[in-house]
Amino acid sequence: MLADVLTFTDSHVECNEQGLKQLLTRVREDPTRVIFSIIDVISMGNCQ
Repeated sequence: MLADVLTFTDSHVECNEQGLKQLLTRVREDPTRVIFSIIDVISMGNCQ
């Protein structure tokens, strides 16, 4: 199976609800774009 879009994430990326949809919307608007997430501070309260 082939995909239209290939995504890579870093171990420092915390996924938010609807995050992938937002990135893919930008790609759909202009397929020549390179889209990336902003790496922000991850709350220590989320770490286990």
